[in-house]
Amino acid sequence: MVSAIFVEGLIYAIMVLGIFITFRILDFPDLTVDGSFATGACVMGICILQGVNIYFGLFLAIIAGTLAGIFTALLHNKLKIPNLLSGIITMTMLYSINGHIIENKGYVAFSNYTNIVKEATVFINNYCDAIFMSLIADNTELFAWYKSNIESISTLIFFIFVVMFIKILLDIFFRTDIGISLGALGSNEQMIISQGMNPSTLKVLGVGLSNGLVALSGAFLAQYGSSASIDSGRGIIIVGLSAVMIGELIIRSNKIWLITFGVLLGSIIYKAITFFGLKYGYYVGFGPNDLKLISGILIIIVIIASRMKGKKLSTILSSCKDYFIDIKESMSSTIDNISKTVGKQDNKDNEKETILSLENVSKVFLEGTPNEKLVLKNISLTINKGDFITIIGSNGAGKSTLFNVISGTYPITSGSIKYKNKDISKMKEYKRAMFIGRIFQNPLLGTSSNMALEDNMILCRTKGAKFPKISLTSDVQKEFREQVSRLNMGLEDRLQDNVGLFSGGQRQALTLLMTAMSHPQLVLLDEHTAALDPDNSNRVMDLTLKLREEYDLTMMMITHNMQHAIEYGNRLIMMDNGEIILDISGEEKKNLTIETIMEKFKEIRKDELSDEKLLLTV
Repeated sequence: MVSAIFVEGLIYAIMVLGIFITFRILDFPDLTVDGSFATGACVMGICILQGVNIYFGLFLAIIAGTLAGIFTALLHNKLKIPNLLSGIITMTMLYSINGHIIENKGYVAFSNYTNIVKEATVFINNYCDAIFMSLIADNTELFAWYKSNIESISTLIFFIFVVMFIKILLDIFFRTDIGISLGALGSNEQMIISQGMNPSTLKVLGVGLSNGLVALSGAFLAQYGSSASIDSGRGIIIVGLSAVMIGELIIRSNKIWLITFGVLLGSIIYKAITFFGLKYGYYVGFGPNDLKLISGILIIIVIIASRMKGKKLSTILSSCKDYFIDIKESMSSTIDNISKTVGKQDNKDNEKETILSLENVSKVFLEGTPNEKLVLKNISLTINKGDFITIIGSNGAGKSTLFNVISGTYPITSGSIKYKNKDISKMKEYKRAMFIGRIFQNPLLGTSSNMALEDNMILCRTKGAKFPKISLTSDVQKEFREQVSRLNMGLEDRLQDNVGLFSGGQRQALTLLMTAMSHPQLVLLDEHTAALDPDNSNRVMDLTLKLREEYDLTMMMITHNMQHAIEYGNRLIMMDNGEIILDISGEEKKNLTIETIMEKFKEIRKDELSDEKLLLTV
């Protein structure tokens, strides 16, 4: 029983930790594991048979599994194949590859060869035997049980150390900047892009790490059983998912060390259930061939039990922090020596340093098809340092598309976009996010709901390049508390609460604060108060003005509120049918009224301004 439940449970726990990373942290359902588990076993087996150093063989097994995971992620990233199908393709290919690894034998045994598990078991037995014998010598029954299970106990001790070592390493990793970024990716990919990180690279890292752990588990199981088979990983995904869900049912927390501990418990409990199910299953007609049936029933029971509690299964990650990516693209945002006063009439003259310029930019959707649509028409626009540009226009005027081409969400069809005289027309969105901040209408897009407030803030503290270091120190927490207290929302005492517990207004205010803290050169406000109630809308707008003045930000704001468009900022742009038809600043903007705008529109378009949304939000 010690071997069947505890030893095997701990060996499989390494694999379960890998599955936990993809299915829960990355939200990347990955079926590669059925193949990579066997890959780890086959690589380890052939290394033992060929006389390769057993520790180097274990390293090769991990590398082989990692490469399998990377291949799956690349299929998904580069060829845009759905993650499930990518994993199935890799898993299927690995079945043949694993056969070639063990020289097309399908199964190899190496019981007469030494391996890491055997060596460790002998070492622990020799080292601990005298200690245990002296402790239990007076207990005849315990002494007899120990003597009959001495090898299993020594193996159990070895795997306890191995699994706990891996768990501690993972716990530390998910407290680093890289780890928290992986968690944010699974919760909100848009947030990762907005922080100047490449989600594709993060997926490669996460899926590779996951399958490396799965292969390590397969390599240990092969050594424990002194054999390797190309079929050893078949159905392993069911074991992993069952264990993950059992662990989540037992321990519900946003602390990563508790979550991973629950995963380990889940693996052992799963092995215990299957052990006793097979041992006593004959009472109800179960046999060895019914293991998969028992596993499926177990998953169904766990899901039902979880739903009966009225809670979702934990999606994990309150403790994961920022990731490295394209360090050369990370940019420091230098605050220029131009002072501006923000208010409801921000009209001070400033030195004209150009932040961004668009030259004859057009955007066509479905180009070359019968449904071709020209959305932006030869837009030319210059945004200067210190500008606060309000943008109005009816639905379909091209306002959001303009923001999408500026931020890099959509590629332009023609023309050019320059950032400080550097052409960025083909620059990817996550790279532009190094100097362009964007706040969406939906408050949920700016934060990661399954992560703690302090973890969300650590993502925004530095954009772009992240390193495997723990940045969330007590001094940083104190800094965050001071920053959040300025919102006057009582969030300074909730740094460790998941952001998903906050209201839409609180999340939008946090997004504004975090964006300002990253010192972007340009902030795009895409109707950022439209989804909020009037009270929260006013609070967020006041915060916008306050942060703009404090951080000396250049802003563009789309709004359907004509009064706000007139009242705020130093420039007003009106768009219609994909064109900029008005660009008003200076004294002319100061003297604008709603009636004046309507008259100008009629003069230009020879028509009445009839957009009900614009006219009703005055």
